[in-house]
Formats: sequence, C-alpha cells, structure tokens
Amino acid sequence: MNESHITVCGNVATVPDVRNGKATGAPFTVFNVAQNRSRREPNGDIVQTGTSFFEVIAFRALGHNVIDSIGIGDPIVVHGKFRAKEWESGDKKGTNVQIEAMSIGPDLRFGTSVFTKRRKAVQQGQDRIDLEVGGMPMTVNSDGEVFEGPSEPADFGEDGSASDFEDSPSSLVAS
Repeated sequence: MNESHITVCGNVATVPDVRNGKATGAPFTVFNVAQNRSRREPNGDIVQTGTSFFEVIAFRALGHNVIDSIGIGDPIVVHGKFRAKEWESGDKKGTNVQIEAMSIGPDLRFGTSVFTKRRKAVQQGQDRIDLEVGGMPMTVNSDGEVFEGPSEPADFGEDGSASDFEDSPSSLVAS
C-alpha cells in the first residue's frame, strides 16, 4: 500500500476533542495544527505568506496522551499519514487536509519539556483491566499493554473531515 507520510511543525490551533467513531464507537482525539508560512525577502526581512491548517487525528494511547499533554498555542511536531480529501456540499467545495498521527511531541526549539511515561495500574492475577485515562476508556492487560482498537474510524463525512463523525454531547466521553 502506498501511503504518504508528513511531518509538520506548528502550533495547536484548537482544543483537543475526544469523539467517538460512528461505526465502531471507538474514541479518538481530533485537533487542528496551524503552520505559518514565511519567506525571506532580498533585503533580509522575513515576510509571513499565510497559514496552513491540518486536522490531526490520534487513536488509542496517543489520543489519550494528547488530551493530557497539549493545549491551544503549544508548539508541536506531528508525524503521520497524510490525507487530502476533496469535498463538496451544495455550492461549496474544498479540500480537507488530515494527518493520522503516529507521533506527536513538543517542538523543543521553543522551550523545554519533561517526559513522563504513562504507567498503567493493574491488579495481580487479572488478564485484563478496564481503566479510564484522560477521560477516555482504555483496556490493558496485566503487563500494562493497551489492547488495540480499530486503526481508524470506518467512515468519514461527505467533506472527508472528522468533524462529520458523531460528536453529539451524548456521544462524547467526558474529559
């Protein structure tokens, strides 16, 4: 399978939001990243030429950790699978650019960070335990390994964005 990967450095533009897939009900996290574009003029001045926005979707443990780790304005680096989807709704047309995140971290050009490895509470003698981490349900085995869910939601909306997933207040997991 041919997949394009992308790495984007930018700032978190929206509050990370927990949603549930329409088909599976599996929780995932969605937020936007803004990347400013600029160029250097012949006189040495740097001129801003616009901003690109990327919708980032994070599944499983990565989604859990995003909720607990990032907020609006944070400089981050996102690496993942690139998708550009054309959409049309009535007389409106557009392109939705998405990144299915494989890795997300702070951009250390702008500050320092402290990494904390998530430890899962497990009880001796149990094969599985259901936890709630960052407001999202998670199932782990006795070794603290997360049980994998579906790799991605089954169906995107007509404009190809995760915003078309079922995200009514009753379907969101409280965070």
